[in-house]
Amino acid sequence: MKIAVVIPWREQPSRVRAFEAVVDWYKTNLPEATIYTADRPGPVWNMSGSRNDGVRMAEADGCDVIVMSDADTIPQIEPLYQAINSAYKDNMIHNSYSQYRMLGDLGTEQFFDGVPLIKCSNKTYETACSGIHVFTPKAWWDLGGNDEKFKEWGYEDTAFDYVHNLVHGVPIIKHRGIAFSLGHEPQRREGEHYNRNRDLYEEYKRITSVTDIVKFVQGSEYVYTERWKKMNILFYVEHYPPMMNAGGELTAHQVARDLLRRGHDVVVFCKNPTVEELEGVRLLPIQQAAKSAAQADIIVTQFETTRDAIALARNYKKPLVHLIHNDAAVKRYNLVRNNAALVVSNSKWVRNTIPKSVDSIILYPPTHKEDYQVKANNREFITLVNLIELKGASIFWQLARILPDKKFLAVEGGYGTQVIPENIPSNVTIVKNTGDMSEVYSKTKIVLMPSSYESWGRVAIEAACSGIPTIASPTPGLKESLDYSGVFVNNREDIADWVEAIRMLDDEKEYKKYSSLAKKRVSEIDFNGGFDVLENRLLRILNHSSARRS
Repeated sequence: MKIAVVIPWREQPSRVRAFEAVVDWYKTNLPEATIYTADRPGPVWNMSGSRNDGVRMAEADGCDVIVMSDADTIPQIEPLYQAINSAYKDNMIHNSYSQYRMLGDLGTEQFFDGVPLIKCSNKTYETACSGIHVFTPKAWWDLGGNDEKFKEWGYEDTAFDYVHNLVHGVPIIKHRGIAFSLGHEPQRREGEHYNRNRDLYEEYKRITSVTDIVKFVQGSEYVYTERWKKMNILFYVEHYPPMMNAGGELTAHQVARDLLRRGHDVVVFCKNPTVEELEGVRLLPIQQAAKSAAQADIIVTQFETTRDAIALARNYKKPLVHLIHNDAAVKRYNLVRNNAALVVSNSKWVRNTIPKSVDSIILYPPTHKEDYQVKANNREFITLVNLIELKGASIFWQLARILPDKKFLAVEGGYGTQVIPENIPSNVTIVKNTGDMSEVYSKTKIVLMPSSYESWGRVAIEAACSGIPTIASPTPGLKESLDYSGVFVNNREDIADWVEAIRMLDDEKEYKKYSSLAKKRVSEIDFNGGFDVLENRLLRILNHSSARRS
């Protein structure tokens, strides 16, 4: 029997010591095995892809049984051999342990000081399903391998166990023994990829066919488990572009437009439309919505039309989907389950404020990079979009006066009282509100966002598509959207700190650094994946609603 040990591995400073200890353990205790490391190339760590690549390497070398070991996990040798011998015979997946011990910092230091693993301080788990898998190549591929749609960390092992249970009728087989996990800096179990992994696993639990589950695992794109059908979607909103060009309205339009492009029928009912259609989306007066509600499959709303939309949906027995753009909306509009089939949040932190009893997902405001990538046209302006106090208008005007050597661009917003002084500094250019920001970004060197509240930070992400850095106050939304790419001024009221941040970006090296970070950050945000989740959830709502009516 030819044995392989596959270790998915991408070097991280805090994990190197544990990785080297694991490799040494296998060399000492399982010397007949060939050790492979695997790292699926790409900017985002893909544990599943790395595992699949490692299996392919071992299989190509003629290995009969593979031990898939996490880079921080050490098994006990006797149950490991039991798992190897059993896997060779039965074509199942095996765990070489029934108990999982996380050593943490104290236990790990004890181990490296020579204390036997069995005596090291630890936290014990009886239900873990990761760490060590033992199997033949055939057993692995019979389950479709690991699902490469899972990115970074979270849910890939739970999903794998679900597939095994569905295909074989039993969970992954455990052998009585212990697996020991060495301590290191913990991986982040949050963020865009983690949330998407969670939603992806929810789709797993809806599949009950062996054929369907294997196809789902191997699908390179997010595969809709709901039966696809053309949806008739009615948007019921007060304001909409081009009559109002503000973040929430632009998001609503992009959701409507993208649903239309995916083959669904979409019509928007809004207040006083001045055009009949926008990018293919039909616009009609909001007073006419009741005539079309009976034919709609789903009604979508946001902001102040919510209460009327709830009544409309209730009258015609239609599911209502609400787009929210702040953490007060659920309470303000009483978006309990009876009033909203789905709440779509524009950021993770806002979603975390929503009660678990309310069905919700995250959809970052759709930002198609090609719509906002512009060529530099003598970029020299420091730009603020929407001159209201909430967005930091007073700070903007102070900076313009303090820095007469800088050019400032003041873009009027689509809502709110615009703060424009009587005596406008000569270094400030005012631009009227517009739905086409390409000209603005082509002239902008730095985006300024001294906001007292931002639930996401749409302008910052639009600008990042062209490598324009943002100086911002650290609201939860801006910290989530910009992450490491933002230049944050922690004390919003200290004007000297804003001046210092602007002066810092005068340095060409610093500017290039933050410009590159802005491009990198926006490339990491998976807008399409979030929209896939939205469409699939709408299909689920429609199919369940149809089933109840039938």
